[in-house]
Amino acid sequence: MEIIIQNNSNNKQRVTLFGFNKNLLLLRFGNPQGIEIETEEKGGYLKLLALSGNRPFVVKSFKLETYNSGYSRKDIITMTASKIDANGYCSQFPIKLQNRIRLEQQAVIDGNTELFLDIEANTKFLLDIDVNGLESEAEKQMKLRKKQMQRRKRLLIIR
Repeated sequence: MEIIIQNNSNNKQRVTLFGFNKNLLLLRFGNPQGIEIETEEKGGYLKLLALSGNRPFVVKSFKLETYNSGYSRKDIITMTASKIDANGYCSQFPIKLQNRIRLEQQAVIDGNTELFLDIEANTKFLLDIDVNGLESEAEKQMKLRKKQMQRRKRLLIIR
């Protein structure tokens, strides 16, 4: 899943991703003016945000890309994951990213999880997130039917 984040302002800004329970009804989903978030998925970022609130998913890895001359491949960019539990306790942990290098680090994204990333002025990032658990019920049913058909074909070949 690719998320395109763009800071169109002339200032460094903090971007908030996810956090369904806190950010769904906020203007720009809790982000300052000048921040644009897009996905290539049908339904866009709003659908992705809603899915995270209703169906938690596991991120297997992160890859961050920017083509802004202000960032080199060696620069370490820190994204912060923040989670609030049912008792109101907040835990945070850093996710260190390097430009164009995939980081194998797992994180569970649910309605109470937010990801924060500071982005320089006039910069565009592509955040590629490898996830488990985002397929719809229809997609799951289709995969199940396909497996059943493959089993039937194997049984016919054996006979």
